[in-house]
Amino acid sequence: MEEERRGFEPEPSNLASGPRGRHFLYHAAAAGDPSGELHRAMFDLTARIHPDDGSLVVFSLPAPNAGSTSRLSAAFSSLSDKLSRLRHSRRKDTRVRPVPSWKEGVEPESTLMTPAGIANTIDGLSAMTTESLVEALAESVTSAMYWQEPDMTDVILEDRTIVDALARFAERSGLANLDLETLSQGEERSVWWRHDDPDLDRERDPIPAEQILDTWHRNKLAEVEDAARTRPDDPTANWSGSWNSTPPYRLTNSNRLLPDGTPAALTYVEDGPISDRATTHTVDGDAATYLIDSDEDWVRLCDQYPMVVTAAVRHDWYRVTGRDGVWIIPDWHAVSKDWGAVRLTVHGYLTSATKAIPVRGGASMIAGWNPGETYWLTDVIERDGVDWVSTGESWKPIE
Repeated sequence: MEEERRGFEPEPSNLASGPRGRHFLYHAAAAGDPSGELHRAMFDLTARIHPDDGSLVVFSLPAPNAGSTSRLSAAFSSLSDKLSRLRHSRRKDTRVRPVPSWKEGVEPESTLMTPAGIANTIDGLSAMTTESLVEALAESVTSAMYWQEPDMTDVILEDRTIVDALARFAERSGLANLDLETLSQGEERSVWWRHDDPDLDRERDPIPAEQILDTWHRNKLAEVEDAARTRPDDPTANWSGSWNSTPPYRLTNSNRLLPDGTPAALTYVEDGPISDRATTHTVDGDAATYLIDSDEDWVRLCDQYPMVVTAAVRHDWYRVTGRDGVWIIPDWHAVSKDWGAVRLTVHGYLTSATKAIPVRGGASMIAGWNPGETYWLTDVIERDGVDWVSTGESWKPIE
């Protein structure tokens, strides 16, 4: 497979600059913390908020012996206001379910870790293994959400104090200079999830890639037109629709191999694997492949092959980013005229996915992709099927 990237070479990206990269660094750091202190501190931070030592905010609520329900209600109201400030006023409607400080097992407020305390904990960590990096990347993928607000871990990891500590961890541990593509390398393998339903397990009828892309193009334009006609312009309205920016799923998509030889497509899966059984195939494709390794690579795709999809993604992507405006994705039907495949590198995923990326005429988001994933915009051959089963901790080939 011929690989190349159109455009200029960007400056090296900071892994702590993107939501997925921060989540990855946090779990990589926690893997080197046998005491579990970092995870416990994160739990405390998601439980309460209070201004502290120059960091943004941490959760905090009074104990119930203070008396009345009205005081408790006021505390929750104050908490919501503080959380809104944490999210930089990104959302008009913020709902939180904090853990009260009197809940059994929750430490007294005086012993709670602050964001600066979390940063200090991270500053004391550096040990990691290849296995822990694979697990950290998988955690980042399964926690990614493109249809609702970020979870509290991702929100807390936006704190500038913690961001700086994660960046220092990346430098100190060698992650900043590590070739992250070693976490997905080698042969391309597609995955076919197996189910007990015979209708879902039936053989897939081959459809030419050109036909799939043509159908996708027509359907996407119709979807956007219908959404513009039937959905409210208010981004906070309770609506949801399509939220991914990938090429059509019906195309062959594949990933490479983990360091232990397991197909990465079985592990790096948004929301986690959808079955405990799967069949993988080696993909034979000879196509010029566009590599998405940074914001700039995605911007160039959107600028050269723009498709405005605002009405279809407005409500979902507002929840994710807090941005209200024009949304653009690559027109994959047009991209296929110049490129035979598109691959999102591991580095590109960690630095660029799950955030608003400014493009000409609006913004875009890399949504629904997995790290190291290739979408084939042309016909390919899938051969040498291997059946796999999950043990709960790892995937094993079925003899």
